[in-house]
Amino acid sequence: MFDRRWAVTPLTQELLRQYLPRLVEIDYDTIGEKWSSSHWSLDLPGKWELSRIATVRGIVTGFLIASRKGDKVHVHRAAVARERRYMGLGLQLVRELAQGALLDGCTGLSLKVHKTNVGAQLFFAGLGFKVTREDHDNLCMSATPDVIPGVRAHRPSA
Repeated sequence: MFDRRWAVTPLTQELLRQYLPRLVEIDYDTIGEKWSSSHWSLDLPGKWELSRIATVRGIVTGFLIASRKGDKVHVHRAAVARERRYMGLGLQLVRELAQGALLDGCTGLSLKVHKTNVGAQLFFAGLGFKVTREDHDNLCMSATPDVIPGVRAHRPSA
């Protein structure tokens, strides 16, 4: 039985430097474009506020790299370690991203999934993402933050 106690925290530049080998290890079997060290360290609008890492008992087990594109948030990369999949970590990473995006006034979330990555397609479709178009080897998917399970629109206090 897997330990379901986990934490999701913002990915800082310091944490990226500290955990880069583990992030690369988790990302190794991601279908599609392979990332080099320059991909990981690229400074994008809102990246350090939006990106997250997931840990179980202090061990990095997943990540989500995102940035701001106008009034939308784009997910550049997301993965959970093979031995920790199907525990809800991916959902929690996307949920925290969507909640933060909604509170920050973002109107949409977008991402690309390789056409052969059926697992990721099903995962994101299950969260409310819809295919909007095809782009070379990828499916472009989008959703509004409030369709993600567990994300709530907050109303300002009177």
